[in-house]
Amino acid sequence: MSAPLRTAAARSLWIDAPGARLHAWFVSPPGDPPWPTVVLAHGWAAVKEMNLDYFAAAFRDAGIAALVFDHRGFGASEGPRGDIDPARQIADYGVALDAAERMDGVAAERLGVWGTSYSGGHVLCVAKDDRRVRAAVAQVPTISGGEATRRRGRTPPATEYVPAADTGGRDLDGDGGDPVDPAELPPAPDGQYPDADRWRFYAELPPERRRTWRNRITSRSLERYAGYEPGACLPDVAVPLLVILAEDDTITPSDLIRDAVREAGEHVVTLAVPGGHYAVYTDHRERTARAAAAFMAEHLR
Repeated sequence: MSAPLRTAAARSLWIDAPGARLHAWFVSPPGDPPWPTVVLAHGWAAVKEMNLDYFAAAFRDAGIAALVFDHRGFGASEGPRGDIDPARQIADYGVALDAAERMDGVAAERLGVWGTSYSGGHVLCVAKDDRRVRAAVAQVPTISGGEATRRRGRTPPATEYVPAADTGGRDLDGDGGDPVDPAELPPAPDGQYPDADRWRFYAELPPERRRTWRNRITSRSLERYAGYEPGACLPDVAVPLLVILAEDDTITPSDLIRDAVREAGEHVVTLAVPGGHYAVYTDHRERTARAAAAFMAEHLR
């Protein structure tokens, strides 16, 4: 299994974006530069310490550099706290690609993007519109915020802020400390986390992996989610695309992903793993990370 990032190959940096600085890790692989490079971000209100080091390590092991960043307003990044704007997050993927292009050792003509859950939807649109992107991986991607909202039967919240995730009533907020060094991260847990028990995913993460996380988002974030339809970008993605889904996913429903992929072109390939939404971060983390790395290694040569 890919080891967490405990070597000098991982360094922290700040990316200047309009109105905020984004905190990031840059993970360089062994071997001589220039390296193909993948830009990664977590989904919804999650932060990069929530297991993205394992995905970055898989890219590193495949000879690919990884630039992993926190969305504005989340984790160590600056910006209005807890406010999720998909258009702004998509734009910040572009900012991160700008930063990657300028970095020493990066092969600017061999860039890819990776996203998961909410940001899995983002990369569909980034891959469609940003001509620098040579390949993309969308893991358990959001396809239709509107349909997912209808299935959950959500009522409009009456408060300015709402919980970002169901934690079973437990207070699991981190301490809001300084950006977490990858070398400080303990191993992430494995296990089965049915979508109905999603609180366990957060509760069983070691505290260091939740240190910069806050279980709070604006109610406006939910309104934007209900109007977000990144699946509409999928038919126009022209670059190689790997879509990873979890067979029992009800958070980013697997049937919506399958239907969207069915209408896409032959350049879109899929990988399905057993379990619910969080299986890609736990029991099947190694499989999904290695598949993404192999896909990028093939298409960013």
